[in-house]
Order: sequence, then C-alpha cells, then structure tokens
Amino acid sequence: MMKSAQVSPKKGFTLIEIIMTIVLLGVISVALGLYVAQQVQAVARVDEYTLALNLARREMEIVNNLAYASIATATISNYDGYAGFSMDRTVTVVPPPGGAEELKQVLVQIKRPGGTENLATLVTYIANKVSFGS
Repeated sequence: MMKSAQVSPKKGFTLIEIIMTIVLLGVISVALGLYVAQQVQAVARVDEYTLALNLARREMEIVNNLAYASIATATISNYDGYAGFSMDRTVTVVPPPGGAEELKQVLVQIKRPGGTENLATLVTYIANKVSFGS
C-alpha cells in the first residue's frame, strides 16, 4: 500500500496581505497624528485664553483699589511681564442715572501676543462717593 502524498497548506502571510496591513496602519497613523496635533493646539489656545482672563481680572482688581480720580485710560504692552500680551483700559464717564454721583465705565481688554485679537474683555462701573450701609 502506498500512501498518497498530501500537501499541507502553507501557513503565513502573502505579500499583498502585508502591504495592505502597512497601508491600513499608515492611514490610521496619519488620522491619529492629525487628531493629536489638533488637541495640542486646543490646549495651547485654552491656556492662552485662561492667562488672558486672569490678567484682565488682575487689572480689574488694580482698578478697584485705585482712587476714583486716578482711574484713567491706559495701554500697556508686555502686561505684567507676560511677553506679547497687551492691556487696553478704556475709561468713559457715563451719564449718571437719576442724578447720582459721577459714574465711570471701565473696559479692560487683553490682546493676543503679537496680534490685535481680544482674548478677554471685562467691563465694570465705578461711582464716586458711594457709601454702603448706614
């Protein structure tokens, strides 16, 4: 009796399967890389906006501690040592409602480093000779 020779199927990957896998991994890698780059840019923008808002709040605290007569329009570049951030403080005297004392509107704007885009804007009103309580 003679045994018939059986050919066992070869195990492994063909060249086409390997190329398709490499192409698929490349497409996924490019998409993932773009997503990560967008996330890094978003984090940088959020950091910039947060810093600008904190600088605007700081300027408002400074204004709140000034004497009424000392509150005036000002522009400062490289605000508080932060390179590139500029601060514009605009003070406008507004008509007082109901014959009240003089009222000043204070507008604080923090601008982007090296640009003119406002990152943060805060507004407050300050009255002269206001007393609280009795």
